[in-house]
Amino acid sequence: MNRYFFYLVVLFFIAGTAVQQVVYLGAAYRGSLMSLLLAFAAGTLLLAATVRMYARFPRQGLPEIANGLLPRPLAAPFLLAQTALWFVTGAVPLLYISEISKRYINPDYATNEPLALFLAVIVFLVNMPSVKLLYFLEIILIFNVPLLVLLCFKSYFSDQLSSYSMLEAASRIFEAPNYGAFSAAFMLFTGCTALSVFNRSIAPDPAKMRYLPLLSFACFLLVMTAYFIPIGMFGADGVAQVNYVWFAVADTLRMQYGFIDRVLFVVLPMNILTTLAFALTAWHVGLEHWKSVWPAPRPVWGNLSLVYLPLAAMSAFLFVLENQLGFSRIARYANYWNLWHVPNVLIVLLLLWLGGRAADRAAGGGGG
Repeated sequence: MNRYFFYLVVLFFIAGTAVQQVVYLGAAYRGSLMSLLLAFAAGTLLLAATVRMYARFPRQGLPEIANGLLPRPLAAPFLLAQTALWFVTGAVPLLYISEISKRYINPDYATNEPLALFLAVIVFLVNMPSVKLLYFLEIILIFNVPLLVLLCFKSYFSDQLSSYSMLEAASRIFEAPNYGAFSAAFMLFTGCTALSVFNRSIAPDPAKMRYLPLLSFACFLLVMTAYFIPIGMFGADGVAQVNYVWFAVADTLRMQYGFIDRVLFVVLPMNILTTLAFALTAWHVGLEHWKSVWPAPRPVWGNLSLVYLPLAAMSAFLFVLENQLGFSRIARYANYWNLWHVPNVLIVLLLLWLGGRAADRAAGGGGG
């Protein structure tokens, strides 16, 4: 399996956990644990199905597949819808980390100051070639994954962790699943859907799919950690009253003999970097879908306007939106997006399946 495929999956997990954790912990006593188990099973199937289906279209992305399978009046709206969905996917964690920066780094920041800085970085890098973006992700994750392991290690061995609260939460495993919690956890497994663009560059090999269950299980352990550790720290009732769960947990941990005493000072830069990389990746995928709808203009200014028009529109929208939002609304909108994300994934898989069937019929007819 191409290692860059693993990077995409892991990046979605690390960057998405901080936001999605708030959603499924809000249903801690309403079937959340069963929802996480079902999301693990569905996410594992999604990983396997996505790799297999894109392998039937080597070096092709979803835009090429959609344009080849659907008539133009259907392909263009479909790709524009994918553009919007990918931009929203990157925008929600970006708004969340902007809110975190104002709370934990400097409360005196102007309302849009952190967001403006993050958007400047993303807009500057988002149009780079897909291969170079993958190299960038590799560098980010090499530095950040060990820090995530350190956070998990410190959390499990913290004196403030209450095993009774964790056992109480685990005892509710047989409660009926909650769709909101399921979709939030399932969202974390959807890094593989970025193959809609990156399949042009990396083309994972289904013959090496034996590694996928291991990858899925590692991600499941992270989901369970993000579920039980906050409950062990704050209780299943108290965790619902904590806004910034991931960072509140980090702020309770100390490294007595470390060169930095507060674990928060390690976790905060890690999450900012991974969230920026996540938003950059999501907007890059959305931008590639956007460019596939329009004929490539020849003049330089035509290319620039084609690329930066949606980026400017989305940036202006986020500036306006952030002035109207607080943390609770960001979490609520994230939940709304999750509810629609699962049907969208199924629609894309259906399109890939139909494309594969059409390719098989064409090959059979040619052979006859």
